[in-house]
Amino acid sequence: MKKYTIDDFKFFIDEKIFIYVGEDKKGRPIILNTAANVKIQSYDPELYSDFYIYWLEIFLPTKMRGHVDQLVILADVSNLSMESFKLQVTRRNISDNLKYGPERQVKLYAMNAGNTAYFCWKLIKPLLPHKTHDKVMITSTNIQERIKEMSVDIDVEVIPSHLGGENVLKELQ
Repeated sequence: MKKYTIDDFKFFIDEKIFIYVGEDKKGRPIILNTAANVKIQSYDPELYSDFYIYWLEIFLPTKMRGHVDQLVILADVSNLSMESFKLQVTRRNISDNLKYGPERQVKLYAMNAGNTAYFCWKLIKPLLPHKTHDKVMITSTNIQERIKEMSVDIDVEVIPSHLGGENVLKELQ
């Protein structure tokens, strides 16, 4: 990856694709991925993929105290469309994740996925290694159930308000 600065990614920062939310109960950073804001069809695939790695490896640590070696992802997948997907980028992101981060992601909470995704997850979850499926949580669309599930790892004050918590994120206003 070439040497970038945050200015090289201003467009993506303005799109609010990733938002630093706070820390979980163990002090790990929590990142909100606003997946519906990703309009991958209109992006340069290599630049977007480099932004993804830059944000996690270089930008995020500037927001934290000390070394960041693990994180929690909150993926709000509401309003996803085909405009949010591109095979070339998906392949690169999977490849980069396998190279740089299989142990870095402590937990992934996918929210607002809809009943079909929730049902599919329930079917494939038993087929995955425990180490993998224990990291992924397709949360209920019921806000009280979602908060109960998430509050095991995250204080309600840190969970974004649009997901049922108390954290009003200025980036989403």
